[in-house]
Amino acid sequence: MGKLGATCGRWLAVLLLVGTVAATTGCGRTTRNSVPRQIASSGDWIDVNSPTRGQHVALRATDCPRNVLALSGGGSYGAFSAGLLNGWTETGARPTFDVVTGISTGALIATFAFLGPQYDAELKRLFTTISDRDIYRRRGPLAPLRAESVVSNVPLKRLIESQITPEVVAQVTEAHARGRRLYVATTNLDTRRLVVWDMGAIATRGDVPLYVNVLLASASIPGFFPPVSIVVEVNGRRFTEPHVDGGVSAQVFVQRFMLAAAPAEGPQGDKGAANSTVWVVTAGKLYGESSRTGTRTLEIGMSAINTLLNAHTRNDIRRVATVAKETNSHFRLTAIPDDFPIDPSPNFFDPVVMGKLFDIGFTLGRSGSKAWRNTPPEADDVQDAPRTGTQFIAPEPIQNGPPMR
Repeated sequence: MGKLGATCGRWLAVLLLVGTVAATTGCGRTTRNSVPRQIASSGDWIDVNSPTRGQHVALRATDCPRNVLALSGGGSYGAFSAGLLNGWTETGARPTFDVVTGISTGALIATFAFLGPQYDAELKRLFTTISDRDIYRRRGPLAPLRAESVVSNVPLKRLIESQITPEVVAQVTEAHARGRRLYVATTNLDTRRLVVWDMGAIATRGDVPLYVNVLLASASIPGFFPPVSIVVEVNGRRFTEPHVDGGVSAQVFVQRFMLAAAPAEGPQGDKGAANSTVWVVTAGKLYGESSRTGTRTLEIGMSAINTLLNAHTRNDIRRVATVAKETNSHFRLTAIPDDFPIDPSPNFFDPVVMGKLFDIGFTLGRSGSKAWRNTPPEADDVQDAPRTGTQFIAPEPIQNGPPMR
């Protein structure tokens, strides 16, 4: 979405072309010890580290309303989410979240959002000062053909490792013991499915390397960043799964059990705790800005993929709103205002642009209830009636001015 969407779209379009060439020339090969297909596709795995599903929901009294925060993907646009949390704290009305979920850049924010306002300053520092060199290192020009990614993720991994300190892990463990939950999602490339990780459970076991790898994977745009290899053990045998950006599968997520007052019983499933609220923070605009599509193959592909990403985000938000409705929960949504200008940048992480995003997020968060809408982007992105021809009258006069960029 926005700058991230443009950059993602550009690289995805390049990779689609490279993939086509590789497929026709037989360049692809697999060296990982992958989970056998018939096992990987099964939904009946038993997680030996997991408690029963009934213990997996928040442990506080079932009649207490819950506050669930869902943080979307969005790359450097995560600066908006960081600013919104800071501004929300200023109002004195920011709740202690019972459940926090995060994908991609939202996954990087999620731990600090989960632990509370004491980490607001760190979020501000991270999302207003870092630049490209703190996130990735470019490979050579032939990397798309020879390597598993365009860039190296070593700088990003080091950044995550510097943030997930023993103190942070201990605080996540303590919150988990009190019944609060922190979830991050990745995409398993082998199964083509979303994988949700219980970060509190991982922290409780002291598995810091896995904690870091899950965050790294959730923020790893496939092709641009390499997949993160996560070793799993199935029936006593060890295999390697390739995990990438959770945003490939979903831009934002909340699942029914996260709001359930009790385990599912009967066809109606879980019933939510009364007066719970789902807060969705979208690190981007709900609708992509109009722009002139170029005439070259990659430009056309990039425009199409950007359109797909925006529609994907809106559909995921609608899905979360449906979960809120089905569990008798309130729904709240905020996003970068449509009229807020965001200058395009050739870099993923431009501190100047990110500073502006942080500021608009802070202003919006500090505005209180004005920051939130209580409906998802419904079918208002669909035209009122089908076209019957090619002649139209627009409500505004056509003025001479700069063309769409």
